[in-house]
Amino acid sequence: MNRVRKLPPDSILGISIITWGEVAYGHRVESPQEEFLQGKYLQFIKAKGPKTFYIDIHVADKYGELRAILFDKYAPKDKRKALRPEQLVNP
Repeated sequence: MNRVRKLPPDSILGISIITWGEVAYGHRVESPQEEFLQGKYLQFIKAKGPKTFYIDIHVADKYGELRAILFDKYAPKDKRKALRPEQLVNP
């Protein structure tokens, strides 16, 4: 929210439909019983009206490519090519 508030008023906010879903999920998980926060979230969505970018096969392919590059570059050397990024989290 702080980053969005710093944008110029005429800025166009754009997010992917997947990102929108993740934000909505995270918001509901963090404050499921707090109606005040739910209301603020809905006001923000209505006020900013983020432009939604839909995902197609080409975007999914590029996402996979970029994720693999980042994993190969930043994963611990002993984990590369052995585990998926989700498996690197220490339970």
